[in-house]
Amino acid sequence: VRREEFGRTLGGLFTSALTSFVAVPSDAEWSLVWKMLGSDLVAPYDGDDKTSWKLEKHPSEGFEGFDKMFLTMETEVKGGDTKVSIAKMTARGLVRVDVLNATRAVHHHYDFKKDGHKRTYTMHIGSTEEKLEEAPAASHRSGGRWARVWLTRDFDGHFIPYNEIKSLTLIALLRMGLAKSLRDHAYKEFIGMPLYEDMAPWNIVMTGKTFGYIDYDTKDKTFDAFIPHAYQILSVLMNYKRTVKDFDHCGDKASTAYGFGLVSDCVGSKFKGPCDDPARPV
Repeated sequence: VRREEFGRTLGGLFTSALTSFVAVPSDAEWSLVWKMLGSDLVAPYDGDDKTSWKLEKHPSEGFEGFDKMFLTMETEVKGGDTKVSIAKMTARGLVRVDVLNATRAVHHHYDFKKDGHKRTYTMHIGSTEEKLEEAPAASHRSGGRWARVWLTRDFDGHFIPYNEIKSLTLIALLRMGLAKSLRDHAYKEFIGMPLYEDMAPWNIVMTGKTFGYIDYDTKDKTFDAFIPHAYQILSVLMNYKRTVKDFDHCGDKASTAYGFGLVSDCVGSKFKGPCDDPARPV
């Protein structure tokens, strides 16, 4: 792996979570390796001092804290930037990485190309150590700080807060593969959910054993009371269209975002659409 690719791999890893725990060579191990390579950064080998080759004699002064510094200086994000805080957890190289501030280019969902999605976003992470009586919107407690996570949609700057971060999207779980028992459990949870407008698998998240809905634009309205009438509503529109047509008032078909019929029949106009508001599609 080339150095720049390694740094981007670290950046992608760290900005996929507010906190990461990473096992890296300890500063003592870095120091000993460089001594073995004869580096000027470490005191040269002294034939009379066999103890200088023992790990407990390291790190040398120039390598103290190098395990943390190594991660900090290498970390970068493709299409963004990041600032992290790194704390040593053990003497043998386990460190905790907390994201303080970051921007990162992201796509719509896991393996988005399979679904033809082209919409892009910028993910933002910001943090503060202020003592706040009430957590700001889309904020989460992390490493003694309040961390705020949100997206901006690139084509219009629309703000989308990350209210749920301790979860995985259903599309990611299904595409990474689930054992049959877990898949059966996931399906049972899914069909037990309220009915929302956009229940595509990238808008469903699994937190522990339960499912939730995260589409920010449509999460406040459910349609359980309307769906049992769907067939009758289609029947109403079909028969209504027939009578309008007999009056010679059925015009062209209007354009809708998903190309639905009946609701768009007879109501075409010079406006070619489609309308963006699903509550007023034509």
